[in-house]
Parts: sequence; structure tokens; C-alpha cells
Amino acid sequence: MKIRVSRSFVPPEAHRIAASFDNAAREADRLAGQLSNVSNTLETTWEGNSKNNFMADFRSEPGNLHSYAAYLRKCAQQIREIRVTVWEWKEVPDKISGRGSGDGGGGSW
Repeated sequence: MKIRVSRSFVPPEAHRIAASFDNAAREADRLAGQLSNVSNTLETTWEGNSKNNFMADFRSEPGNLHSYAAYLRKCAQQIREIRVTVWEWKEVPDKISGRGSGDGGGGSW
């Protein structure tokens, strides 16, 4: 007799894809650090309205990149935890005596 059974597994490509997200997160953090350095340099060397206008928009960008990196790490974790379930047919011994034997010795169905 055949029965349906489920089988769950992590797709083989999940770890590779998650690693790509982790790499992108590290790159975003690296860029955020570079932007912070640029911002600090501009703060000490630039003056006037131009600086103030630019810095008003620019000042939050390193933090935005760090937030993006955190989002990418969260995606990587979710990808690592993905499980796929497939249903397959499995042959199992028929435990009801006489069923399917044609000898009439089994129970009625």
C-alpha cells in the first residue's frame, strides 16, 4: 500500500543566497563608516550655508545605511530558516491481513 508522507528540508541554495545577503550587509556597514568619515571631515573643513544645507540632508545617511545592513542581515537569517515541505508517496507493508489478496479473508471495506 502507498501512503503520502511529508519531507521537509532547507533548500541547498539557501545558504549560498544567505551568504550573499551577509556580504551585502557588511558592504553597507563599510560604506556607512566611510560616509561617517566624510561627514566628520566636512564638519571640520567646510563652513557656511552650503555646508549647513548639505549636512542637513546628508547627516542621516550613514544611519540609513546601517539600517539597511540590519535589514539585509535579517533577510539572510530568514533565508537560512526557509524550509520546503514536499509530499511524496511511500510504499508501506499492508498490515491488514488478506486485504488485496483476493481470497476474501480480509475485513469488509
